[in-house]
Amino acid sequence: MVHESGGSLTRVELAELLDVTRTTAAALVSDLSALNLILEHDADPTGRRGRPTTNISPHPEGPVVLAAEVANDRITVAEVAIGGQLKNRKDVKLESGDPAEAVDQLDQVLHERRANLASNCAGIGVAMHGLVDDDSGLVVQAPNLGWENVPLGRRLRQSHRLPVKVDNDATLGALVEAKRGAGRLARTMLYLRSTVGIGGGLVFDGTPAPSRRGWHGEFGHLPFGDTRHRCRCGAHGCWENAINQLALAAAAGIEADPVEANAAADDVLNRAKAGDAEANNAVARICGILGRGLGSLINALDPEVIVLSGHVQRLYETDPATTVDALMSASMRAHRQSLPPVRSGVVEHPALAGAAEAILTDLIDSPTRLLAPN
Repeated sequence: MVHESGGSLTRVELAELLDVTRTTAAALVSDLSALNLILEHDADPTGRRGRPTTNISPHPEGPVVLAAEVANDRITVAEVAIGGQLKNRKDVKLESGDPAEAVDQLDQVLHERRANLASNCAGIGVAMHGLVDDDSGLVVQAPNLGWENVPLGRRLRQSHRLPVKVDNDATLGALVEAKRGAGRLARTMLYLRSTVGIGGGLVFDGTPAPSRRGWHGEFGHLPFGDTRHRCRCGAHGCWENAINQLALAAAAGIEADPVEANAAADDVLNRAKAGDAEANNAVARICGILGRGLGSLINALDPEVIVLSGHVQRLYETDPATTVDALMSASMRAHRQSLPPVRSGVVEHPALAGAAEAILTDLIDSPTRLLAPN
């Protein structure tokens, strides 16, 4: 509860959240404080009479998880403790496109960060922009990196002798938004995230939906686009090619290559917000395709809430009315009286935060593993 609240709670609030007596809550706080996992301290004065309230928050010297995100041009690494706050985030340029050399660089970056940690490292979480076998941490395919069947999880476990979790960046973003973000308290959450491609996840009670190999959530490769267009995945008509940054730029009459795609899309969105008619028409066209796809996903999955992140979040925020109108027109009539709300993601750097969350979710269940993960 302290972790998922992201801040401080009182003993009374903990007792109510856990549905236990105040005596039991006090005993739990005492035990976890003795392990340096949480810290009890005086709350800010309220000016009221009576015994002052104490707050419980993550211990500042408690264990941390190293989180890394591997994108097509960089490695980003940060430290995350109980409470979920990212600290000391740093970008490192990816020096080589060769998978073996890139893995060596990632391993070195993690070792250097561990050497400078003041606290115990409880594990390593890695977010990959690609398909990952979520049991082994094998990177099956990362098209923008040119990786195929790279045993990243095995390499990091052997090198660090710590719990390691490697997973898809959108799957991890879904996990953290469900646990501590815009989908918190929702029983089922549909998550859509777009960076270079478009992925997502379906989360039940804070846990990503199980699948055969962990490849669930590749919503960008549903055939909601033009079937004449071949996708980098090998299929035709993929949704992501109809709504991604390049599609938005093209709708506004801008020719851009993949390197320029983000800047071109940002320019169109900024011009639309400033009232530019051509940019607004381009945004409306792409939001219509986004909304129709979301409506189809509602028909198939019936989520309680939809959370958007990245490029699709910015599209929706620029023209929510067109997105929702298209969503409604694509939904079955029975859904239209009570459509799930569409929300913007609230977690900063969701892939990094989710990589840490994947480790902390397992380790918080067993505090002794947090104290001595080796």
